Amino acid sequence: MRSSRLPKNLQAVPWAIFILLIPSLPGCESKEVGLTDGVPIAVTARVDKPQSTVGDTVTYTVTITHNADTKISAPDISAPGLPEGDGLKNPVPESNAFEGFDFIDKGASKPRRAKGGATQEFWYRLRADLVGDYTFPAFHISFSTPDASGKITPGQTATPKVDVEILSVLNLRGEATDIHGIKPLASVSKDWYPYVIVILAILALAGLVHWARKKWPGKTRRADGQTETNVIPSPHELALKNLDRLLAQGLVQNRQFREYYFALSEIFRRYLGTRYAFPAIDWTTEEISAWLLGQRSLHADIQREAGCILVNTDRVKFAKGDTDPEACMEDMRLIKNFISVTKEKKAADKISAPSPIPARKASVPS
Repeated sequence: MRSSRLPKNLQAVPWAIFILLIPSLPGCESKEVGLTDGVPIAVTARVDKPQSTVGDTVTYTVTITHNADTKISAPDISAPGLPEGDGLKNPVPESNAFEGFDFIDKGASKPRRAKGGATQEFWYRLRADLVGDYTFPAFHISFSTPDASGKITPGQTATPKVDVEILSVLNLRGEATDIHGIKPLASVSKDWYPYVIVILAILALAGLVHWARKKWPGKTRRADGQTETNVIPSPHELALKNLDRLLAQGLVQNRQFREYYFALSEIFRRYLGTRYAFPAIDWTTEEISAWLLGQRSLHADIQREAGCILVNTDRVKFAKGDTDPEACMEDMRLIKNFISVTKEKKAADKISAPSPIPARKASVPS
């Protein structure tokens, strides 16, 4: 049976030479730069994601293996690489040392001691920022080691360059075939159907409320717990009540005729506007008379009598015409008679037609 032990000449290979062979082993993504057989230090560099996408976090690691007597420093990632040509690259800040990446954090592991040497790693955490192919440059590494005579000799080496590719997220999903150009704006006809439905619903609700108020008059609760029905007075009832209140103020007895006729005219105009559904309170006498004459459903005597009442009240209000308590009471009587003849009749009273008002002339000041 053949022995598995190595020959003696292979067993005598220096440990440092084995270290120099580490970068050529499978799995290492870089090689040492500028080293000779007489330098007892080996440097490798790698990234955990040589091909990453925008936004990924990438860790760049530098591994330094050296003899026990060799002192090393961390890679100077703010300094340029080895000399190129006749000069050096301009130094760059630490945060800008890795093109295409944003600098996040850095750190170093504790040296791992082995027989006759040690290994230490320096890592840098980066975030991919721009799509493209990039190369991390060679960074300075300073060290010192004793020579054959035991004198400490400084030296310098550098990390190998590392290639990194940053891909777009879209590339991972294949070529986008469902993305099309933006189409021009198209005119869309407005849909009025919902608005029509809303308007009809509002009208139906208003009609329902009006019908309910007519069907069931409102009720209020008194302090004793009893309820009473709120009856809305008709136009003629409200006008007659206001005339009685005006008469009770004693304006005629105090000979305050203008104030009396202002109130009398307003009560009459409000009755006309409410009874015949037009803004009589805001119109002039001429406008009211013209409107009444245009209503064919009104008897001619009613049209003339309304005009005469308006002219008589204006004569005292604006022209300061002469009057007396008897004339005041006569005009009050004529307005009450007009209201009595023109008031809305109940269903039972509509069988008999109202008797026309006897026409009279209005007294107009000269």
